Amino acid sequence: MHRLFQRFARSIGLAHDPNIPSGSAERPLRALLVASIVLPILLFAIVAAISYRQHFMGARATGSSAISAASLNTHSRCSKRLS
Repeated sequence: MHRLFQRFARSIGLAHDPNIPSGSAERPLRALLVASIVLPILLFAIVAAISYRQHFMGARATGSSAISAASLNTHSRCSKRLS
């Protein structure tokens, strides 16, 4: 398993590859490539989670107010019939 991770790290440029010269720009460019893929996905996931929570909180508030309004309406109808 360790070899698999080492091979993967070398393929994306995060581990030292002895075949690449020390002054090469390949490693920083690969790191930027990985970051340009991972960071937008991570940002999207965080914003989606925040939006999901806010929508559910709003729906719960609307639902609870609708339920309380319906129960008050039912209660007032019952009290009018009894009087």
